[in-house]
Amino acid sequence: TGAGAAPSGPAGPADHRRSRSQTGQCSSPTHYGPFLVDANPPSNPNTFLSSTHTPNVWSTNPTVNVSWYGASDGLGSGVYGYSYHFSPVPTYTPGTTIVGTDNSVTYTLGDGVWYFHIRTRDLMGNWNSSAVHYGPFRIDTNPPTNPTSCIATPPLGQWSQSVKVDWSGAADAGIGVWGYSIEWTISPGTVPDAFMDTVV
Repeated sequence: TGAGAAPSGPAGPADHRRSRSQTGQCSSPTHYGPFLVDANPPSNPNTFLSSTHTPNVWSTNPTVNVSWYGASDGLGSGVYGYSYHFSPVPTYTPGTTIVGTDNSVTYTLGDGVWYFHIRTRDLMGNWNSSAVHYGPFRIDTNPPTNPTSCIATPPLGQWSQSVKVDWSGAADAGIGVWGYSIEWTISPGTVPDAFMDTVV
């Protein structure tokens, strides 16, 4: 009798043996196998694409598509699926539950800065111990707030040859306030157009 450890292989290794007598005579070989062995984790994807967004560029579109390629299991059992997650944390590692077996996902996110994280599992159940990350995706679907304070010089109600107005308090939780559209009219209900007249 004998025993030995079998290496991983594409179709699994086989055991081949023959007997030898004390006089040096050998029997015909016998073959037993193949044994399917996969003790190594697969590699994670190495190429990412988004058909909806450019990483690190602000967008008003909350629906993000991500595709990935390049995951491999070498001579093992083959790539089975993935655990993936969108998170505001740059280096988040998804858990060991299969989320999908395709190579793309489309997800609707809230406003903010998001990263896509993914790790790979093979058919044997081996998980890559780490994740790879893609992004960030910067989402801003909400308009900024208008100024909360306006100060006129001279004060309102006084005649003058010129007027200066200072304002403050405008805010935007996403990309930030960029500028303002301004109109001077005699109508109190005028709504300025959508063309920027001043830049912050």
